[in-house]
Amino acid sequence: MEPKDLALKERIIAEAGRQFLKYGFRKTTMGEVATGLKLSKKTLYRFFTNKRELFKQTALFHLNQIEKQFALILKNRNMDFGETLVQAMQVLATKIKEVGNFLREELIYEPGLLKGILEQRERIIISFFRSLFRQGRRKGYIRKTLKEEIFLTILLTILQSLFEPTKLAELPFSSVELFNQVVQIMLFGLLSSKGQAELNLTGFKEFRLI
Repeated sequence: MEPKDLALKERIIAEAGRQFLKYGFRKTTMGEVATGLKLSKKTLYRFFTNKRELFKQTALFHLNQIEKQFALILKNRNMDFGETLVQAMQVLATKIKEVGNFLREELIYEPGLLKGILEQRERIIISFFRSLFRQGRRKGYIRKTLKEEIFLTILLTILQSLFEPTKLAELPFSSVELFNQVVQIMLFGLLSSKGQAELNLTGFKEFRLI
C-alpha cells in the first residue's frame, strides 16, 4: 500500500474509532464516518468492504497499539518491577474505560463480530503478563507458591468479567470500582515479602481509574 493510502486508512480508522466509541456499532454508519473526514463513501469502500470490516479493523488496530505500549513498558529499564506493573495496569484501565460501554453493547447484539477481537485481546494480555510474571519470579518479587498459569487464568477471567454486561448488572458497583480493587488485590497477593519491601509501590497505593 502506498504511504499516502496507508495514512488515509489510518485517518479513517481513527475517525471510525471515535464514532464507534461515542455511538456504538449499531448507530454508526459508513456515511457518517465519511462525513466526519469530508470524504466520499466511495473512498471508504476502497479500504473497507462494509461496516463490520471497518469495526473489526479499527478494534484490531487499537489492540495493536496496546501491544506496542506493552512492548515499550517491558523494554523500559528505568522502572522497577512495581512501576512496570503500575504502567501495565494504567494501560488496561484506560482501555477498559474507553471501550467498555460499546464493547458490552456488541457482546449483546453482535457477539459473532467480536470473536476474533476478543481472541486477539486475550493473546496480547497473556503474552505480556506471562513475560512480566517470569521477570518478577527471576528477581524474587513474585511469591514462590504462585503458579504462572493459575495467575494468568485468574487475571484473564477478571478482565473478561469487566466486559460482561449480565455479570456487571448484578453487582452493586461499577467496572471502575471493580478494577481499582483488582489492582490492589493483585499487588499484595502477587508480590513476595521481598517485592513488597523493595519495590516502589507508590503508584499502586495511589492507583485510581477515574
